[in-house]
Amino acid sequence: LSGSAAFVSAFFILLREGLEALLIVAALSAFLVRTKRQDGLLYINIGCISALVLGLFTWWSSISLVSISGASREITEGVAAIVATLVLLYVGFWMHDKTSAAKWKKFIDDSMHKALTSGTLWTLTGLSFIAVYREAFETILFYQALWAQAGETGKTMALSGFLSAIGVLAVVGWLIMRYSVRLPLRQFFSITGGLMFVLAIIFAGKGIAALQEAGIIISSPVNFIRIDILGIYPNLQGLLVQIALIAVAVILWNKKSSNIYGGYC
Repeated sequence: LSGSAAFVSAFFILLREGLEALLIVAALSAFLVRTKRQDGLLYINIGCISALVLGLFTWWSSISLVSISGASREITEGVAAIVATLVLLYVGFWMHDKTSAAKWKKFIDDSMHKALTSGTLWTLTGLSFIAVYREAFETILFYQALWAQAGETGKTMALSGFLSAIGVLAVVGWLIMRYSVRLPLRQFFSITGGLMFVLAIIFAGKGIAALQEAGIIISSPVNFIRIDILGIYPNLQGLLVQIALIAVAVILWNKKSSNIYGGYC
């Protein structure tokens, strides 16, 4: 990936996943404040901090405890890119549609009521932990694939995008908690959903190319343009996969209903 592509990808991946976790935590906190149960805020904070710590440990483990070199590196890069492609599509089109979002919100509401009525406030810790760590794990998965596809310049820019997203999330989080700021969430998730789909297409093309270099998938050259920044290469296998993803995305996008994220703030 080029430096600019790595920066944009890293920035919007963390911004999207981080904002989703932030909205859930804000909803949990607002629920406690409205029901005059501020004593539960400590338990939510414990869950959030624990999830972030475990997320950092998960990231460290994924890059420090596994040594990969030679041909196995190409295989690992290819598999990571393909897995990230599938999860990006899942995140963009299935997990965030109206039905899945409604089920997730219902799970949160039911768990909150159960925790408050039973007096087991530690349940709030587990709830906030699950909400935050789920997003952290997805972010780690995406960043692993992004890191594998970026050169030295790309890695530096990806790190810059990561830090920039943290800065934006800190400001947005403070505004939401302090002033109950309402965000244009429908537009935000639509735009970032489109960007994640583009990233999925790039990962798919680069993943297929890496597996071809490792000799796992055959490569059938065709007379077509090569666009490295988009993961487009003149071989039949990669192009067919990308065309299939575009076709699936068009079908799903036409069927996709509006999401309910506006209810979180």
